[in-house]
Amino acid sequence: MSNVTIIPAQSGFTVIYADGDELSRGEPVIAWAIAAEAPNQGAMGAEVYPITPDGDPGTNYVGVENPDKTVNIVDGLFETLKDAQKARSRQSDSTKPSKT
Repeated sequence: MSNVTIIPAQSGFTVIYADGDELSRGEPVIAWAIAAEAPNQGAMGAEVYPITPDGDPGTNYVGVENPDKTVNIVDGLFETLKDAQKARSRQSDSTKPSKT
């Protein structure tokens, strides 16, 4: 069974999108959807999703920029969007085959 609660977002949150290795700011977050689920085993689980003026973010949504300008994406928490971009680029470079 799943239960979804919608709460307003503090101003200053922005959705972060990925286009390949490039990160970019998207729409402001106006609310949060909290989906709580109680599986059969009794353990409680929850996921939080941003809601934008257009509804759900696009499928290339990877995280949010916080009001203090820190960035929380699937790769971790970073001081700035530029720092997140650098880390993502380094990660991408390390997975490319080396030229010999």
